[in-house]
Amino acid sequence: MRNLIKKILRESDDFGWIRDVEVNTDLTPAQIKMRYEVFPLEVVGPNMPGFRDIHWEGGKLMLYVDHWEDFAELFVDNDSSQYGYITKWLAEKVLAEDDYWEPYSDVVYDWMDQVWDMVTDNEELLNYIKEYIRKNDFIGQELEYDEDPDVGGFREDMLLDDDLLGELIKDEDIFDDLKTELTWAYENAYNVAARDNIWKAVYGEIKDLFGEGEWTSFENGIGQTRHMLKFDVTDLLMETVEKEIDNCIEGCKRYFDPERHYDEEEHENEAEAFDEFCTECHDYPFTEYGDFISFYRNYLYEWDELLNPRFDEYPDDKDVAGYFVEDVYSRI
Repeated sequence: MRNLIKKILRESDDFGWIRDVEVNTDLTPAQIKMRYEVFPLEVVGPNMPGFRDIHWEGGKLMLYVDHWEDFAELFVDNDSSQYGYITKWLAEKVLAEDDYWEPYSDVVYDWMDQVWDMVTDNEELLNYIKEYIRKNDFIGQELEYDEDPDVGGFREDMLLDDDLLGELIKDEDIFDDLKTELTWAYENAYNVAARDNIWKAVYGEIKDLFGEGEWTSFENGIGQTRHMLKFDVTDLLMETVEKEIDNCIEGCKRYFDPERHYDEEEHENEAEAFDEFCTECHDYPFTEYGDFISFYRNYLYEWDELLNPRFDEYPDDKDVAGYFVEDVYSRI
């Protein structure tokens, strides 16, 4: 009988009939695996909401999380970020989407080469700053400039020499506020571009495992609107849970003695006797993990596969420049 059921399970596309065979299929996913050595989605899928973050919807297993930050625990928890690898701490920082978190500080070590070159590389921005200087009455203000023998102060013609203008903004007290704003704009742009690099590495790992996901809204039981991220994790969940159940069952088999535990009067077959003997696996993994993310974190840890991708530590100047220009316009 057991072999016949196994054969039908393997060959049939419709597993609905099993509900009539096994007492309305009140078996756990692990028990299905124990008895029939198969793991059909149509049968075990409805029971997977033993994980509180998993819902059975339209024949698929859907994962719901509050925010991207929930995935941070899947990353290695060590200090390897200093070597250009994503860790749990770094993943938490970027996944929290905190615009005030800055990966780097004091990034400007050569103002002319970094900040001013970024200004002069953008003609529109350069002209904007020159116009700002004209409109804010800098013309005629006193300078400490060594090459101003007539002590005429800042002159209109100085706007024509871009290198000179940059040196004056860098060194002259009258331009302190302008220099500060340009410096802050560069530092902010550098950090935004750096966060982008980290985000790309983190999101890439999450997407490879869980797919893109989508934001969804729904009413909860007390009339509140919830906003959550939703992912189709059918294949990932089925594969990992079955693998872990197999490991649990194999552990039990090392101690199961058919001659000792199998009684023809009490059990229909050895599989039923084994099911009765191996009680620790019956509700696995739901008895040990309340949610799939925690289960999957342990799964990755067991197989030494916690996420630890590389990221580009130093953002490209082209990426920094885009944010820099936008930030300067918002500041001055």
